[in-house]
Amino acid sequence: MRRKPTKRGDRLPAYILIPLISGMATALGGVFSSLCGGPGQKGLSLMLGAAAGIGFTIVFIDLLPAAVQIGSFSAAAAGFVCGILLGRMVDVLLPHLHVSGLCPTCSCTKEPIAGSPFPAGAGLLKTAYLLGLGMALHNLPEGLAIGAGLEADEKLGIMLALAIGIHNIPEGMALAGLLRAAGQCHYKSVLTTAAAGLFIPAGAIIGQHFAVAPYSISAMLAVGAGALLYVVWSELIPESCKMHSFFSRLGIAAGFLLSVFISISC
Repeated sequence: MRRKPTKRGDRLPAYILIPLISGMATALGGVFSSLCGGPGQKGLSLMLGAAAGIGFTIVFIDLLPAAVQIGSFSAAAAGFVCGILLGRMVDVLLPHLHVSGLCPTCSCTKEPIAGSPFPAGAGLLKTAYLLGLGMALHNLPEGLAIGAGLEADEKLGIMLALAIGIHNIPEGMALAGLLRAAGQCHYKSVLTTAAAGLFIPAGAIIGQHFAVAPYSISAMLAVGAGALLYVVWSELIPESCKMHSFFSRLGIAAGFLLSVFISISC
């Protein structure tokens, strides 16, 4: 994959706007949950499956081949392993929001969410904020992948932003639903989800800052590939299958076909 000859200054609006839109998909999910209650288990399963299909395809068709081509196989392999370990470390050290454990249709009540292990009342609000912080910090390596992808090729960065943005919508819905169940008002719930999404453009800026030489771009792409694969394999696919196995498989296939089509046609 060949880098575009344009200077970074010429692409600065896209460098900021693309990861920002991807991050604000979390707020969109919050708005959807607060106003409409969410699309239900089948719709969430389809969305998570599509994000998994797009992410899985990007890792092996775009990110890793680009990392090897720009740098070397050894640098890409090392970065890939580091990315997986990074995803695992963040997952172990920080709490994360499991969408399948929440019922999006209960977002307007102050009762415990059906099927959720979280306590009601003030304890639920504290848990919601803690999970929101964990979700925000989980967004950093995803933003790093977008930043490195934009530095290597704008099309690759856009595809990464698409996959991560689709993934963020159900997460924003679940977090807003949890906050509403804890008694928080609509606009504060949406603002909290938006704040969590801002960690994606923050991670993208970090990825762009360090990806300034061919080997550093290769390493950043490989780290992003490893982190994204960990999210797909340990979170998106299991969460989607828990909700609805058929719609999960349908979403994975649709995401795979969409990403292959974009990769071939662009």
